Amino acid sequence: MEDPLAIIAEIETGIDRNNIQKIAPDNLKVKDDAHAYTVISERRKAIETAISAAQRGDIVLIAGKGHEDYQILGNKQNTI
Repeated sequence: MEDPLAIIAEIETGIDRNNIQKIAPDNLKVKDDAHAYTVISERRKAIETAISAAQRGDIVLIAGKGHEDYQILGNKQNTI
């Protein structure tokens, strides 16, 4: 099983840091015209945060788990 933070770090290498700012998950306020992202490795918390932070006109896309109702982290299986 791959480390979720290692996967996230790999994804982050493709982000244009000159145009997209990384922000802390506990401070999601950005200017309307700003481009920003945050990292929350725990799937359930990430989904809850995205939905809570969404504003009228925003789109929250939840992808990647397909038919599975669990996630394996290390050697522990978590129901999602």
